Amino acid sequence: MYALTMRLKRFLFLIVFVLLVSCADKKPTQNTSKAILSGYVLNSPAGSGIVADIQFVAKTGRVSKTVSSSNGSFEIELQKGEYSALITGQGLASSRVEGLNLVAGKNEFDFIALQAFSPNWSVEPPELKLSGPVANKIYNGQIPFSLQTKTNAPLQAIYVAVGHTPGKGLLSGSQLEFVATKDTGWRTIDISRAIAGKSSFEVVVYDQNNNRSQIIVPINIKETKIPNLSLEPISDIRAVSITFNRNLETLSLDKIDEIPHSIVIQLQWADYSWPEDAVGRVHGFRVWQEIEGKTKLLGIAGANKMAFFDRSASLEVGKKVTYSIAPFIANQEAGKVTDSVTPLAPFRVELVSPADNSVVGAYPKFSWRAVPEVGEEQIYYPLFWNNITGKEVSKISKFGFTRDNEIEIKDSVIKPLWPGRRYGWELLIAYAVDDKEKPKAYSIAVDRDGALGGAYVPGPFAVFEVE
Repeated sequence: MYALTMRLKRFLFLIVFVLLVSCADKKPTQNTSKAILSGYVLNSPAGSGIVADIQFVAKTGRVSKTVSSSNGSFEIELQKGEYSALITGQGLASSRVEGLNLVAGKNEFDFIALQAFSPNWSVEPPELKLSGPVANKIYNGQIPFSLQTKTNAPLQAIYVAVGHTPGKGLLSGSQLEFVATKDTGWRTIDISRAIAGKSSFEVVVYDQNNNRSQIIVPINIKETKIPNLSLEPISDIRAVSITFNRNLETLSLDKIDEIPHSIVIQLQWADYSWPEDAVGRVHGFRVWQEIEGKTKLLGIAGANKMAFFDRSASLEVGKKVTYSIAPFIANQEAGKVTDSVTPLAPFRVELVSPADNSVVGAYPKFSWRAVPEVGEEQIYYPLFWNNITGKEVSKISKFGFTRDNEIEIKDSVIKPLWPGRRYGWELLIAYAVDDKEKPKAYSIAVDRDGALGGAYVPGPFAVFEVE
């Protein structure tokens, strides 16, 4: 009996050992069908992030939903495959995207949803019927297409492009545009100078209430290989950041302090001498962006360009951005050259004295403050006005640029102000820099004429009377 018991124990031990070894050899299977989609919902093609509802519909009919955060960012787990997406929200026109192809792993895509022009108009996105482009087909030369649209509100415009999202905005790039027609008829778009490899044929349509529809068709562009060339890198690259204290896409000047800020980064480089082999071939500059270790191809600059603007939603105050630029001809590329910049925080200015509707003496002191103080140095350009009739305004003095935040009226500067007369004053320009000697990051609080950053940024204005 004892021997039988021992043999049984050995047998059971052997079974357990075999099972343990078998389990140890098995590796956990990865879910190869899971797709993670992240990105932003923007209030314009080059705007700021907004809160919106996003609904995804798979080809199987499965519906998934998420909501973007206060800065417009979102992330959702889906199954790989093709989806359509519908973006809606309070006060927004609707936006639909068709042909959103997700692969297993990480995917990125930014949605655009504009403010509705009228809340009383329809917020249904335009219906589109696209003919011509075939998914995943290899194209060379031209792509024929035809588009018919149906809208509840009057049609605004049709945009067509290859390799990027077309539309209205600062960064729309090369595209075809159709207005005053709901049917393009059969047309062609030239791709002879498009970038070879995987690409996309894209259509964007807006109606007059800013409802938007987009179709994305994945295509391939035939690659033409050329003999090895000796391409030199670019020289003198410089990244300059400008932070505006208001959203550049917002037309209203009311409640400026409540409008999100905008960041624009301009890349500049020296004029480039292309070799003769570039003539007749696709060539230009590839631009990459790196933030916190994540690198992506930001875009393509034309061969005759010496600048590139970045207004992507991934730009954030205080977060370092590194750019790489490389010239290319067809399938060949030169070495990359990099530069980095860290955007400054936005700020505003408050007029302290004379306060609005105050009464002062003939020699007032003009003072203001930055809220908050940003950068290494702030620079201002104050001026004041003589209000003769209350309607006509005559400029009587410019103090010039100053790094101080106050100026006192003295006889050496200007004659005493007239008793009983009303005056107005403001700051023509107010900005901060990250470095006094070699600034690379600017923060603009006031730029009344758009002289600094090319955009109108109004500031406060005060009226006072001399006793």
